[in-house]
Amino acid sequence: MSTLTTARRPPLATMNALLSPRTVVVVGSHRTPGDPAGTYHQALRMGQFCGTLAQVDPTGASDGFRSVGEVPWRPDLAILAVPGPHLLAALDDCADAGVRAVAVVTATSHDEGLQLSARASRRGLLMIGPGSLGVLNPLPLVRLNATAIRHGVRAAGAVAEQDAEQDAGRVAGVAVAVRGSLLATQLLEEIWRRSLPLSGFVDLGDAANVSAQQVMSCWGHGTATQVVILGSSCLTAGLTAEVLSRVVPGSPPHPPLVVLDEGNLAPAQRRCLSALGVIVTESVAESLDVAKLLITQTPPEGSGLLIISDDQAGAMAAARTAALAGAELCHTDHPLRRTIDSLLPASSWSEGVLYLGDQVGPEHYELAVRALRDDGSVHAALLIQSRTGSRHGDDMVAALHQLLSACSRAHATGMLMAAALVDSPAPADGLPWYPDEQKAVRALVLASTGGAGHRPVGGGQDQRGDAPQP
Repeated sequence: MSTLTTARRPPLATMNALLSPRTVVVVGSHRTPGDPAGTYHQALRMGQFCGTLAQVDPTGASDGFRSVGEVPWRPDLAILAVPGPHLLAALDDCADAGVRAVAVVTATSHDEGLQLSARASRRGLLMIGPGSLGVLNPLPLVRLNATAIRHGVRAAGAVAEQDAEQDAGRVAGVAVAVRGSLLATQLLEEIWRRSLPLSGFVDLGDAANVSAQQVMSCWGHGTATQVVILGSSCLTAGLTAEVLSRVVPGSPPHPPLVVLDEGNLAPAQRRCLSALGVIVTESVAESLDVAKLLITQTPPEGSGLLIISDDQAGAMAAARTAALAGAELCHTDHPLRRTIDSLLPASSWSEGVLYLGDQVGPEHYELAVRALRDDGSVHAALLIQSRTGSRHGDDMVAALHQLLSACSRAHATGMLMAAALVDSPAPADGLPWYPDEQKAVRALVLASTGGAGHRPVGGGQDQRGDAPQP
């Protein structure tokens, strides 16, 4: 069953119960180590959930309440980790107790999942699952890790600590919506490995009565989400242009949307998504390469790519990749060329490439980038720094770090910038460093062509990630 529906959208207050709950109950036996209910309860405690938490064991074999109705407060969200034959009874127990949203983590057959979804809808419950890995909201006033993913606990804690050091209005990160535990695990582990800030995660499961559109609407209303990554399996049925236009947020401000093609998108559907301003990617790595840029920098209003390098051959190869991907390269007759020639007489300008020469120091990159920012006609820049013929070391990395930081959202330069350190480990500082020029130029082209027109970070950010109430 597709999670793409045209059903009436639930109130945002109800969506908040799923994505940023204040009260959570875990339903299921946790008598022995490894029991699913115990795993989820432990993840919530280790993630330092900021709300109220309780355990319910319908069998009465472990500590906790026997039913959700016995809990002395009304849960926003229930995590259902009971055996399949008992799921319908657990759903009814939640509905009777006034629960607003459930995450069914138990796996079932397709038909059983449809039955659960229908029952949840009739009883007025939002449901993700069955077979869902759950929900993550690591923002400082929530700290929700209702998943069974090991890295999810670490990611939530790490991001919450980082966010606590920032101004309340400056929290920004990537939100992820998928269907399927394998892709969910790959994305969360790679987000953690890259030290990217995570603002939200949901695995919709096999038969959710919540659609991708509803989740994105909640993330897009004044939340801390700067970019959304959506697995294409969330959009599997009836992908016509008319349907897609209802799924993709219609007018700015809203976060850029990255759709990770899991192999189920037809060429016409990919073209339709691209025409709507959606960034379509081929892999987990490529999706996060793009997200890294869009988290840290404001997408430009326009196009025009220039590659600045001390490695002419590598830069020319990157320019060819950019051209094949549809990028608009800065031509040799670009009006900025005269300024560059006067500042850097040893440089040369070819199609989309500014070659700085073979004896390059940090000051050469700084002069070139300053000229680009002052001119304003170049909308994306790739800085390639190789070991060959350069004073490659800590001073060069520090200079490039400063240049990337200057293009951050706090300064809103209107130019996307990435750096490729060839044959050298990139710093783990959250800035858009890449291990080679091909990855970097691909991310730049996708981000600059698909991210324009989307919202920048601004006021109205919420440390819970709540959507504003109607």
